[in-house]
Amino acid sequence: MRRHLTMTVLLTICASVMGTMCTCEDRSTRRRETGSAANRCQSHLKQIALAMHAYLDDYSGVFPPADRWTDAMTPYLMDRVPLACPSDSGGSNGYAFSRALGGKRLSDVRSPTEVPMVYESTAGRPNAADDGSSWPTKLRHRSGNHCAFVDGNVQALKRKPGFAVR
Repeated sequence: MRRHLTMTVLLTICASVMGTMCTCEDRSTRRRETGSAANRCQSHLKQIALAMHAYLDDYSGVFPPADRWTDAMTPYLMDRVPLACPSDSGGSNGYAFSRALGGKRLSDVRSPTEVPMVYESTAGRPNAADDGSSWPTKLRHRSGNHCAFVDGNVQALKRKPGFAVR
């Protein structure tokens, strides 16, 4: 008994394979877009960290007042885009400044690699500053929430860091 594929069976198989391929393509595209948002967020925090260090250079190593840090950064940024995390559903002001650093001298921070400076926040307002209380409880990115430390290093963290100035 010979088996022949009819045109209908062949087209059904092809449609099935194409549908599977489209589904896989759609999933990988979404992963790429999510990764892209995480990369942009990390880039935004790096720009803010660089702007903060330029500010520190101009103001004798003294951090801006915590309640006006966004305003202080504006002249050092090309635009306000870096002040918003691309994954933040609020769309603007997705970052906060560590209140403990406001008005403090950079030289007073003994462990700049361990002290959070600007981080992802749920506060959703300009000049948000706190002791880490607005750190998102739900991760915004698969890799974690992003945080710029005093030394300018930006990391994705799965857990909330300590906010004490050391």
